[in-house]
Amino acid sequence: MSRNLSTIQFVAAVGFLAGTMLASLAFAQSGAQGAGINPQCTTMGKPRQCTCALETGGVIEPGGKRWRYYNVNRYTACMVQHKWM
Repeated sequence: MSRNLSTIQFVAAVGFLAGTMLASLAFAQSGAQGAGINPQCTTMGKPRQCTCALETGGVIEPGGKRWRYYNVNRYTACMVQHKWM
């Protein structure tokens, strides 16, 4: 009887670990998008700020390395709305 219980415990532990690993992978893959980050901004140094710049009418400058916002009030409101500021 104790051997069967040990086997059941082992199988349960393996199942738990496998489930935990799958959940971790799913979270890692959704990372930026799950946080509301614009896909164009994931490679930027400040992806949250870039996202709000684009959401409020800003642009990514030619070359794709910098972003710019045009209305500081709308940009700030976006940052506050997302609780990033």
